[in-house]
Parts: sequence; C-alpha cells; structure tokens
Amino acid sequence: MKTLLLGIFILISADALAQKNKPYQYYDWQWKPCQPGEARFASLNTKTDSGWYRQDYFLGNSKLQMQGLYADSADKIRNGSFQFYYANGMQESTGRYAANKKEGLWLQYHRNGMMSDSAVFENDERTGTTLGWHANGYMSDSVFYTKKAPEVIVNWFDNGNLSSAGRRQGNKLEGSWQYFHKNGNPAAKEVYLNGKLQSRIYFNEEGKAEADTTNKDRDANFKGGNKAWQKFILKHIYFPEQYKLVNTDIVTVVVSALIDEEGNITEAIVEIPFKDQFDKIALEIFKKSPPWLPAISHNRNIKQWVRQPISFSQE
Repeated sequence: MKTLLLGIFILISADALAQKNKPYQYYDWQWKPCQPGEARFASLNTKTDSGWYRQDYFLGNSKLQMQGLYADSADKIRNGSFQFYYANGMQESTGRYAANKKEGLWLQYHRNGMMSDSAVFENDERTGTTLGWHANGYMSDSVFYTKKAPEVIVNWFDNGNLSSAGRRQGNKLEGSWQYFHKNGNPAAKEVYLNGKLQSRIYFNEEGKAEADTTNKDRDANFKGGNKAWQKFILKHIYFPEQYKLVNTDIVTVVVSALIDEEGNITEAIVEIPFKDQFDKIALEIFKKSPPWLPAISHNRNIKQWVRQPISFSQE
C-alpha cells in the first residue's frame, strides 16, 4: 500500500512540474520562432504564484537577455518587474509593467554601465521631468512632460554644447525650434505649426546664413551606398576553418556601430553573439571599414548607431 501511494505521489509531482515549466522556446536573430540549430535566443517560462516568469538568454554566450513576469502563459501581458540586458552582461533597462503598460520609474543604461535615461510613467505615458545622459556622463536631454501645456525639450551634444531646444504638443513640434552645430554655432531655426514645418533658416558651421534651405537630413551610410557596403562585407568575411556548424548551414551575428559626426566608426559591439571566432570576424569588418558619410539632422552632422546582421554560410 505504501509503495502504491509513493508511486502515485511521484506521478502527481512529475505532472505538476511539467505544468509549471514550459519547454524551451527558440528564436532566430529577428526574434522569429525557429529550430534550435538556427536560434540566437532561448526562452524559458516558469509558472509562479504571481504569474509566468520568463527568462530569455543569448545562446551565443548563455547570458541573460531579459527576465520579467507575465500574467499569461502566452507571454502577451507584461505584468510585473522587468530587466533587460546587453550581450556583454550589463543591464540595459529596468522597470515595471501593469497590464502591459509602463508604470513608475524606468531606468536605461549605456553598454558601459552609465545611466542613459530616467523617466516616470503613468499608464504607459511619460510624466514630469525625464533626463538623459551620454555614455561619457554629459547630459543629453531634458524633457518636461505635461498633458495640457506644451512639453519643453532641450538636447545637448556629448561635449556639453547645446544641440537643440523647443516645444512639443502631443508628439508634434510646435512653435520656434533652434538647432546647433557641435561647435556651438547655430545650424537651423525652424518654425512649426501642429507638427508641420512653416519656415526655416540654415546656417553653416561658422554661423553664417545659407541661401539653400533644402532638406539635407539623412542616415549615416557607407560611401557608395548599400551595394558598396555589402561588397565590402563579402570581401572581408570568411568562415572559420576550425569550426563546423551542426543542424544548420548559416548563422548570423548582429553588430552595432557608432558613426560619429565626421563619419568615423568610434565604437563597434556585438549586439547578438554566436561564438567568439565568428564575433571577432564580424567586428573586424567594421574595424577595417573606411569612414562613412555621417548622419545629418537639421543641417548639422550628428552621431548615429547603425545595426548590421552579418551571416556566415558553411559550404
């Protein structure tokens, strides 16, 4: 009789454990469900008294990418504390959700550990004063959010000089906006009405007015365009001879790089890793790259991050 009861208890315990833990789910670099051999991320769900606790991992280095509490087993409703991490293990952001909406204090960090943003949310909307910082510690922006009066927004370059200042009403630029070159001289004066540009004046880096006010905005890009960039990648990419892929013939490493105001790549990091040999090759491609055409916003050069998936194919 005791043996029978013990057997029943073991069966019940195993069944309860199976119900509490969902099998690992696998995702590719674009967060699409996939087979384990193609995966860059793995997700583990555990049933708790408070909901479903989910942990996402970088498969390239087995480090945590996210942990947080969901109200449902399908992971559709975020409801609790969440933490997100970079591939280097440093925290990216932390805060709390209530029924899928951000609530309370949310903090964001740069990859070097410096704080990048501090904001308070009510019902998924920012409220009060939000502050931001560059990776070197200089303040990057200050925004005062209010539901009635226009929001006042001020931005700074990472050398401490003023970058832009103006007002926004309901996510639409309003009234007079001023933009500056990194050296402190004015770059543009623009006037908006309900988010629509009414007039603007451009200034060169010496602060002198320009006759041409044609929109010059662009993203940072490789000289020669995307085809030239893909050709450059193919010229410098190679498959590690000592490595053999299993259950797949192609893997993707994602690299992010910072293009400065002169077009130089000042920083390159592996955003989604695979293995050290592949990660190093992907980074070397950016290190060998010539200068890019820098991003332009409101008639002045600005820094911009670019994101590039680099795929290795096994013959």
